[in-house]
Amino acid sequence: MIKFFQWTQLTSVYNLVDKNMIQEILFNNNIIYRMKVKDLSVRNPFDYRYAGIGTNKLKLSYTFYVKKQDLEFALHLLK
Repeated sequence: MIKFFQWTQLTSVYNLVDKNMIQEILFNNNIIYRMKVKDLSVRNPFDYRYAGIGTNKLKLSYTFYVKKQDLEFALHLLK
Protein backbone atom coordinates (compact mmCIF):
# COMPACT_ATOMS: atom_id res chain seq x y z
CA MET A 1 0.00 0.00 0.00
CA ILE A 2 1.33 3.43 -0.97
CA LYS A 3 1.21 5.90 1.86
CA PHE A 4 0.28 9.00 -0.11
CA PHE A 5 0.09 11.27 2.91
CA GLN A 6 3.84 10.96 3.51
CA TRP A 7 4.46 12.95 0.31
CA THR A 8 4.02 16.67 -0.22
CA GLN A 9 4.26 18.87 -3.29
CA LEU A 10 7.60 20.58 -3.76
CA THR A 11 7.12 22.56 -6.97
CA SER A 12 5.72 22.53 -10.50
CA VAL A 13 7.66 23.51 -13.61
CA TYR A 14 6.73 23.77 -17.26
CA ASN A 15 9.91 23.20 -19.27
CA LEU A 16 12.52 20.48 -19.62
CA VAL A 17 15.47 22.62 -18.52
CA ASP A 18 13.92 23.32 -15.10
CA LYS A 19 12.72 19.72 -14.77
CA ASN A 20 16.20 18.35 -15.44
CA MET A 21 17.81 20.86 -13.05
CA ILE A 22 15.45 19.90 -10.20
CA GLN A 23 15.93 16.19 -10.84
CA GLU A 24 19.70 16.61 -10.76
CA ILE A 25 19.64 18.64 -7.52
CA LEU A 26 17.38 16.14 -5.76
CA PHE A 27 19.36 13.13 -7.00
CA ASN A 28 22.74 14.63 -6.03
CA ASN A 29 21.46 15.29 -2.49
CA ASN A 30 19.90 11.82 -2.05
CA ILE A 31 16.35 13.14 -1.78
CA ILE A 32 13.75 10.62 -2.87
CA TYR A 33 11.15 12.23 -5.09
CA ARG A 34 8.19 11.43 -7.29
CA MET A 35 7.20 13.30 -10.37
CA LYS A 36 3.77 13.66 -11.93
CA VAL A 37 3.49 14.76 -15.57
CA LYS A 38 0.30 16.39 -16.76
CA ASP A 39 -0.59 17.31 -20.34
CA LEU A 40 -1.85 20.91 -20.50
CA SER A 41 -2.19 21.05 -24.27
CA VAL A 42 -5.38 22.38 -25.79
CA ARG A 43 -6.72 19.88 -28.26
CA ASN A 44 -7.88 20.93 -31.71
CA PRO A 45 -10.36 18.39 -33.10
CA PHE A 46 -9.36 19.28 -36.68
CA ASP A 47 -5.68 18.58 -36.10
CA TYR A 48 -4.24 15.32 -37.42
CA ARG A 49 -1.30 14.96 -35.04
CA TYR A 50 -0.50 11.47 -36.20
CA ALA A 51 -0.04 12.85 -39.74
CA GLY A 52 2.13 15.77 -38.61
CA ILE A 53 -0.44 18.32 -39.74
CA GLY A 54 -1.71 21.07 -37.49
CA THR A 55 -0.67 23.50 -34.82
CA ASN A 56 -1.10 21.57 -31.56
CA LYS A 57 1.98 21.94 -29.40
CA LEU A 58 2.65 19.71 -26.44
CA LYS A 59 2.57 21.60 -23.12
CA LEU A 60 3.51 19.61 -20.05
CA SER A 61 3.49 20.33 -16.35
CA TYR A 62 6.02 18.51 -14.15
CA THR A 63 5.04 18.38 -10.46
CA PHE A 64 7.59 17.15 -7.95
CA TYR A 65 6.70 15.50 -4.65
CA VAL A 66 9.08 14.76 -1.78
CA LYS A 67 8.64 13.17 1.61
CA LYS A 68 7.45 15.58 4.28
CA GLN A 69 10.65 15.29 6.31
CA ASP A 70 12.74 16.32 3.24
CA LEU A 71 10.60 19.30 2.21
CA GLU A 72 12.51 22.09 4.00
CA PHE A 73 15.90 20.82 2.82
CA ALA A 74 14.66 20.46 -0.76
CA LEU A 75 13.18 23.97 -0.76
CA HIS A 76 16.48 25.32 0.55
CA LEU A 77 18.36 23.58 -2.27
CA LEU A 78 16.07 25.00 -4.96
CA LYS A 79 16.54 28.65 -3.92
